[in-house]
Amino acid sequence: MHLMMSGQHTGKLALEIPPAYRRNFPIADTRPFLDPDATYLITGGFGGLGRRMLGFLSSAGARHITLMDRDPERARSGDWLRERSVLKALDVPPELDIIVGDVTDEADVHRCIARIKRLLKGVFHLAGVKNDILLPDLTAESIAETFASKAWGALYLHRATAEIPLDYFVLFSSISASLGNVGQTNYCAANAFLDGLATLRCRQGLPALSYQLAAISDAGGMAASKSGMLRLMHASGMPPVSCYFAANNLNFAMRDADHPDHLMTALFKKVLWTAESTDYLRTGHVISNQAAFETGECHQLTANGVMQQLARKVTDLCGHRDVSVDEPLSSFGLSSIAPTELGAFIHGEFKFQASALELMTTATCRSLATAILSDAASNESDKSPAVQEDPAANGVQHTVIGRERMPSGFACPMEDHFSALVHEHQTR
Repeated sequence: MHLMMSGQHTGKLALEIPPAYRRNFPIADTRPFLDPDATYLITGGFGGLGRRMLGFLSSAGARHITLMDRDPERARSGDWLRERSVLKALDVPPELDIIVGDVTDEADVHRCIARIKRLLKGVFHLAGVKNDILLPDLTAESIAETFASKAWGALYLHRATAEIPLDYFVLFSSISASLGNVGQTNYCAANAFLDGLATLRCRQGLPALSYQLAAISDAGGMAASKSGMLRLMHASGMPPVSCYFAANNLNFAMRDADHPDHLMTALFKKVLWTAESTDYLRTGHVISNQAAFETGECHQLTANGVMQQLARKVTDLCGHRDVSVDEPLSSFGLSSIAPTELGAFIHGEFKFQASALELMTTATCRSLATAILSDAASNESDKSPAVQEDPAANGVQHTVIGRERMPSGFACPMEDHFSALVHEHQTR
């Protein structure tokens, strides 16, 4: 600290934990955050990843877990699950309640929810099947099979819990919903349905997280059973991830109260996303758009939204949890290198060059947001800016600049889109 205060160093200083404290030094928040008196429902909990998630939920504080079992003839009891999961290593394993029911049957889903004795606080939807088939050979039966447990099961859970005050509604999706995958058109579509359902729930004020996972290497399924597919994934630059990796990322998302409705967990290693790649048409938008994975309510900038992004970045840089948008950034104790990082963030996100001197002296989140919007307006002077009321700004109107797409002639509200799908499913 004395060296940092004297200004005799260049760049950042790395702090190393003394060897005597390395084992017991906490580097992450491991405190339980789930309600021990509530229960948490899991679908697909008997699979490889599902059994791993039982251990994760238990470590997060869950003491009561309910599972749906669609195949009672296999007689998979709570003891069977404990012996085949990490629960057997726990001193106090959670209480497991297994209810016979198929998530593809809406009546079964409602019956299962009704039979839960404790207060239901969370739903984790892992159920799903893959039926890999090339597009020319795709049939209505293969689509129906893939959609049944993953897409329609999620919709039935959404309906059955609509009046229950849940804390979590986690849908296990796949990165194929965003990036696609050869031979998995039906699977990609089913996962995209989950992503859309999560967005719909968030717009309705309901909790939701669509967790887009890469292939899992150590939980059975595609990656573990098909070594050829495993090699192809490594060669493509997106290798499978471990259950531990997936659980850690989910842990982060669930602990963060401000998380978006989507989270992608993947490893990108020398991805072949060049114009010469045969997958360029599918992945080219990721190359040319650094914010390809970011979604907004209407893809527009508002003063309130910009201020919130700046406040979150300042929190990351200085550690202050409550950053006032009207206080000078210098009052939060930014380090000597922080203004440079903040300036790079502003330029990368908003294409705005902020003065380093201003960042170190008088700049506030509000003044920066005003300057960013003013600069965006001048760059788009050939467009007439629209005035829109920002719901998060207590009725105050802000000028909306940029990131506005022309509406499609085929576009319809999210609710209508889902209603059409449900009607088609029910009339089959």
